[in-house]
Amino acid sequence: MKNFSILKNLATIAAMLCLTTFTSCENEVITSTPPNMPPKYIRAVERYEVTLSEDFFNLYDVVATIGNSETGVETIKLDKCVWKYYKIFDNTIPGKFTCDVIATVKNPLPELDPEKAQTVGYSFKAVSSSSLQLYDETGYMKLLGQDDGSQNLNYTMPMGDKNDGEAGVEKVIKYVTVNKPKHVIIKSSYTINN
Repeated sequence: MKNFSILKNLATIAAMLCLTTFTSCENEVITSTPPNMPPKYIRAVERYEVTLSEDFFNLYDVVATIGNSETGVETIKLDKCVWKYYKIFDNTIPGKFTCDVIATVKNPLPELDPEKAQTVGYSFKAVSSSSLQLYDETGYMKLLGQDDGSQNLNYTMPMGDKNDGEAGVEKVIKYVTVNKPKHVIIKSSYTINN
């Protein structure tokens, strides 16, 4: 009888060990997380900046068209030589951000000063930057840099000697109306995988 009792106790212990093993394996499957999950962004900071020379600003109308997949499109006409745009998105991050800054020659052109053309020439300068900063739940920041479509323009048109006044003005008018009636200052697009 003692042998039977010992066998019965050993069988009970073996059954308990098997149940413990199955339970611990089952818990491991539940608590494991999928590897290589993309980060979840909780904040985005959108920045654009344009600096124009006074000559450029006087001869061109400059318009920024800013859009994203959440709030739609906003159009802003630049009213000074330095323009900055800054916007923060918290919690709901749009899947796409776009910004186009386009300069088109004014119609009609303003009166050009022949005296200025004789002495200085005209400066066509546009410097731009665009960036998007993304922050995930851990506080890590990812910076998306300037888009390849953005460009910097720096050109000064010399007008010649003092006797070239009216001809110099015609040279500027031809440049802005025929050669360069339109400039793309920023053409930026960012797509977010969130």
